[in-house]
Amino acid sequence: MSTKTLGDIKLRLYYWNCRGRIQSVRYMLEDIAYTHKNIDYKEDFELLATSAELWPTHKADETISGPFHNLPVLHWNDTHTFGQTLTLGQLLARKFDLYGRLTPSIDNEDFLHGYIDGVVSCAYTDIISNVITCIFSNLNFTDKNNPSYRLLRIISNNLKALNNLLKKSSTSFYYDQQEPTIADYFVFEAFTLARDYHEIVLPNEEDRQALIKHEQIMKERPALANYFRARVIIACRNLHKGRLAMEKLLVETSANTNNIRLMECDLCSLESVRTFAKLYNEEEERLDILICNARLSWSSPIMTKDGFNAVIQANYLGHFLLTNLLLDKLKKCRPSRIINVSSELHDSIESINWSDIFTQFRNPHWHGAYPSSKLFQILSTVKLKQDLFAEHVDVFALTPGWLSTSHSRSSAHVISWLAFNLSYPFVRYLKFVFAKTTEIGAHTVVYCAVEPTLEKSNGLYFQNCAIAQPSPLATDQTSVERLWKMSLEAVVL
Repeated sequence: MSTKTLGDIKLRLYYWNCRGRIQSVRYMLEDIAYTHKNIDYKEDFELLATSAELWPTHKADETISGPFHNLPVLHWNDTHTFGQTLTLGQLLARKFDLYGRLTPSIDNEDFLHGYIDGVVSCAYTDIISNVITCIFSNLNFTDKNNPSYRLLRIISNNLKALNNLLKKSSTSFYYDQQEPTIADYFVFEAFTLARDYHEIVLPNEEDRQALIKHEQIMKERPALANYFRARVIIACRNLHKGRLAMEKLLVETSANTNNIRLMECDLCSLESVRTFAKLYNEEEERLDILICNARLSWSSPIMTKDGFNAVIQANYLGHFLLTNLLLDKLKKCRPSRIINVSSELHDSIESINWSDIFTQFRNPHWHGAYPSSKLFQILSTVKLKQDLFAEHVDVFALTPGWLSTSHSRSSAHVISWLAFNLSYPFVRYLKFVFAKTTEIGAHTVVYCAVEPTLEKSNGLYFQNCAIAQPSPLATDQTSVERLWKMSLEAVVL
């Protein structure tokens, strides 16, 4: 493929922040930008969470919403704006030779384009669009009288047809092509989307073998490595729960077992943190993103073996030590990021008792030491951001919101069993009505970890994937410096 005659090209894709119909085109653009050095490609998205407030204004602006006042849109050199997913894919295929080459069996260009477009249409219209319809309609698999139930068979039958067609090719790609065409990107997304949706829409094992092989080949393309080759280190105290989480990730993402590693790290033990950091620095090559997320809300009033309040050590001091021990690795891999998962409850702390800061013996707060631990996270984020900004290490704090996770066992240690049993049903009801799911709660964590526009951002604290304002105490510079000095002394750094 060659675009030398086109000169330098600036491409900007704008889409909704969800896995929608545009994903196939995103794969194409990543591959195009990797292959063609004259392409400047970036992407941005509209947040579904704020669509009710912001989208009406953005929709009216054609520089954002394009000619059809909808997303996705592709901006070409700031002079042309194109809409509609299929149109974007076909435009890119024509411009960057993604319709393939003539072969002995297909020696007419129009016929070749016709064959390729047929595969694209099947993947996009009969599989991708139908799977998304099933997702948004929350289809009940047991209700065969539901008019949408027939979509399950349509999806399965078309996957089988695409599988059989691929088997006829003498190469790994459709119609004997040596490199992927637009058809391969759309089929790749169709199959992975259907598989991730539900087993019920897949053809039997024999009728998907070619698609499985095709998926693995597409995942190995260097340009798509960012999607599929991330190495995740799960550091946790409870290795049994860690293994369950790792197994779930392997099943749901089809990740390679070599790309996920489970390591023991007990934040309530500074010795354990030091052992983990030493092992990580010796055995792991990279650290691009460090997410510090501990949520010990309650603890019986006992100290850790290091002499600190368990909540303070688990939520703050353990991560403080861990971050400092891994700083050299983060700097080596810059641009890199540190994400501290805090809480809105930090705002309930009006002052800090410096004489009781890490033991919290005289903490009168109903939530115990939890709000203080989350305040300390933001204060340390301020200091890290000031120290590391010039080093190209971005540091952010965030609140995921109130999540529907359970703290029942630990809560019972703090209040009496009678009070716990009386309040538990009410709290459960409130969580059911108002709390976020863990998936929604993770949105802001993922946003701060991977959003490209946050590189060298001055943003400090985030909520619902947007910059928010922490409490005045959380950014008080005197408190920032004092806490940092006391933390260094506490963990002996």
